[in-house]
Amino acid sequence: MSAMSSPDLEEALRRSEEFAARLIESSRDCIKILDLQGRQLSMNAHGMTALEICDFGPLVGSPWVEFWEGRDRDHAQVAIDQACQGKVGQFTGYFPTTQTKTPAWWSVSVTAILDKDGKPEKLLAVSRNVTELKEAERRLRESQSLLEQKVAERSTDLAKTSAALREIVEGVEAKVGTQFFPALVQQLAKVLGVEYAFVSEFCADRSKVLTLAFWAADRFLDNFEYAIAGTPCELVLAGELYHCEAGVSDRFPSHKHELDELGVQSYLAIPVTSVNGRVLGHLAVMGCRPMELEQLYLSVFRVFGQRVGAELERMQMDAMLKENEQRLRDLFDEAPIAYVNEGLDSRFIRANKTAMKTLGITPDQVAGTYGASFIPDTPEAQRRLKQAFESVGKGIDTSGVVLELRRKDSG
Repeated sequence: MSAMSSPDLEEALRRSEEFAARLIESSRDCIKILDLQGRQLSMNAHGMTALEICDFGPLVGSPWVEFWEGRDRDHAQVAIDQACQGKVGQFTGYFPTTQTKTPAWWSVSVTAILDKDGKPEKLLAVSRNVTELKEAERRLRESQSLLEQKVAERSTDLAKTSAALREIVEGVEAKVGTQFFPALVQQLAKVLGVEYAFVSEFCADRSKVLTLAFWAADRFLDNFEYAIAGTPCELVLAGELYHCEAGVSDRFPSHKHELDELGVQSYLAIPVTSVNGRVLGHLAVMGCRPMELEQLYLSVFRVFGQRVGAELERMQMDAMLKENEQRLRDLFDEAPIAYVNEGLDSRFIRANKTAMKTLGITPDQVAGTYGASFIPDTPEAQRRLKQAFESVGKGIDTSGVVLELRRKDSG
């Protein structure tokens, strides 16, 4: 196989950069690029629409934390500090839209965009509107309070169930990502009084699922893949709620042995979907006793099924962004044409291998190098350099400006 020519590599890099830009612009999340001090550099189109921002220009360079009020401002600053340390800063904050002041809650994740040396270069702040989830949680709390009033004179067991329901609402909402799934299934099993609870996502070919967390009576089982054909999950993953009060193993003879070994009699599951309705996986509980379909079960399932869908979408977006960032980095670094990414002061941010070889610098010298230092100290060369800086400052295309350069080791 022949190597790609320079025009082919340039075209591939251009297409990849265009794809990355489309990916960010088409995201339903509000995506912002910040510098390491937390100042705003850019925002995607959907984010501006969601926040009712018509012109982002006046916001460029302004502190992102000033978007937030009260404790949320402190949470935003902590998230920035964590991202600068290579961690993931996360919080859920309240921020109404700028024009109509529509109340909105946002689940926020701040991560570092790393340079070629693995050090934070900029920050990526992704905010997802979770107002509907917050509203659902509020309604659930209200329903739970009403339920407590009605069952105050009932048995101790029912009172314990109400306390456990409060625990799952208040405790699980603070969890995100891979921490969320185990906490959810353990608490679901406890609240609903069943032995088994698990959450899954589709594998690539959608003929199998991978468990993200599986609670079995008193412990977590290792996650595993299994084919969905002939299982109770098959109906759920087709997009339907499925409930079997008792005798579930008799309805699925091809898996009767496994279900009987677990002692499973009853089953309840709902599909987990994306914002646009695409089935991503499912949330299920199984019991060793008959399980009637109560309204309480469905309320808990629907609220946390939405949360599972939101977490899966966020994790998938994070994975896509990281994969695309690595692909862009590889194309940049290996290109046979010299590419340099400079700041407005001409200080090098990144330089690919060809550029370092051409300019006579080593990787450890990139960060401390200024592009202007390669310009000869002649009137004509300095005039062209000044012309280039003036064009950049005015936002004018500099592709027609020709600069004379000299190697760092040329003396």
